Order: sequence, then C-alpha cells, then structure tokens
Amino acid sequence: MVVGLADARGARRTACADVEIGEMELSDPESTVVWLGRDVPFAYQSARPTARYTNADGTQLLTLAAHHGDVRNSVSEVEVQPLEKPCAACKPLPGVEAFVSGRGVQLGMAQDRVLEILGEPQRLVEADGTVRAEYTLRKPVAAAFLEEYNVHGYYGTYTFRDGVLVQFAFGFEIP
Repeated sequence: MVVGLADARGARRTACADVEIGEMELSDPESTVVWLGRDVPFAYQSARPTARYTNADGTQLLTLAAHHGDVRNSVSEVEVQPLEKPCAACKPLPGVEAFVSGRGVQLGMAQDRVLEILGEPQRLVEADGTVRAEYTLRKPVAAAFLEEYNVHGYYGTYTFRDGVLVQFAFGFEIP
C-alpha cells in the first residue's frame, strides 16, 4: 500500500507500508492459518507473544508478534533476520527459501533497491557500521490506511550493512 506523506515543508513524498510476509497479511488470521496452520505457536513469556520460524535451510529467522487482545492467529508485527546458529525452539517452514515481504523485500537486497521499492524513509540513522531506514505512518496523514487495519500507527525498519539489507521489521504499533 502506498500512502502519500507531507514532510515538514509541506512537500509530498511517498512511503510504502508493507503488510505482508510470505503468504500472510498482518491482522488477517485467515491468511495466517493458510500459510502457517491453525495454531501459531506463540510463546507468552515476554511482554509480547512471539512465534519464531526458520526458512527451509535454517539461515533466516522470522519472528512474528501478536499484541495482547489480538484475535487468535492474528499477527501484528514481523521481523526477519539472519539465523547464525540452529534454533531448537523455532519451527521450520519447508519450501520457504527466503522470507519475502509483500513488496518484494528480502534479506541480501541492495539498499538502493529497497529504498526504491519503499520510497524515501522519514529517517536514516547511521550507527555501528549500519544504516537503518525508518518509516512511520500515523494519523492524520495516513488515517485511511490506519483505519482500514483499526490501528493507531505503523512502523517499518530496514537495517543495512555495507549497502546490503541484513534485518527488517514492520508492523502495527501498540497504542
């Protein structure tokens, strides 16, 4: 989904909200069940219930987060990162070579290509040899998008090292 945003000077710019990973859409329990099965194995030991999956060869980690009060099998946040060592608590997804967002973003992509897909971020933060592109959508500018999902805010973060995407996360903010 593309949402037009106005910057501080009032000029229009475009930010893209990515709301899909694999065959699943955020806040859509039906798509979650189709892709991952009827019962997502959320762990409730932390402030946010999370479920972790690996791609077929165990090189990528997908972390899904639900918000307290979400309906069963509803996912509100997604994070994808490299998996450095085996994860016994993670559920493998056979047939999934890589975790690809609905806009086509995946680990290993060039920074220029990701920014071309998503548009200009609200912030670029450089620290510790990485560059993080940050996107946020809030009312009133993105009211129609946020109302469609019945949420207060949206975020996306995309982290690059040496011009290559090494981690990304997106989802709905907890009010």
